[in-house]
Amino acid sequence: MIGVCSKMSDTDLFDLFNKPALDDAVSAGKTIRFSHDPTDINFKGKSLWNEWEYLKNKYGYKKLFSEGDFWYGIRCKI
Repeated sequence: MIGVCSKMSDTDLFDLFNKPALDDAVSAGKTIRFSHDPTDINFKGKSLWNEWEYLKNKYGYKKLFSEGDFWYGIRCKI
């Protein structure tokens, strides 16, 4: 699998690994917690930024709040 993954783009890897993990977490009602602020401009285009964008676009997450060393996603249910 590692050999296959090394030939994949960052977008392909995000689609293969990150999206399903996020989908599972949301479906299970888990708390979305980040170790770093995913809105930090230094993460733009990186997985952390893309995870936050995905959660906003697909699941309606709107805000983050920080507590201690973590950032938590707030979902606005429709």
